[in-house]
Amino acid sequence: MSKLPDLSWSHYCELLYISDDGKSDFYEKEAIKASWLVRELKKQISISLFERLLLSNGEANIKKALNYSQ
Repeated sequence: MSKLPDLSWSHYCELLYISDDGKSDFYEKEAIKASWLVRELKKQISISLFERLLLSNGEANIKKALNYSQ
């Protein structure tokens, strides 16, 4: 039996709008890890989760965001 894809086509359509590859990778991996629906992915993109993690004071959050962007 074949494994189902981690994200739907609709998820990838949303990710295509992100021009920064590191940022796109971050949202893709977070969506898979947290099992986000497309609606949640759109919300996280619209509230700039990636940028907010980079601006946060938490060292772990900054490392998490930067690890995905490399």
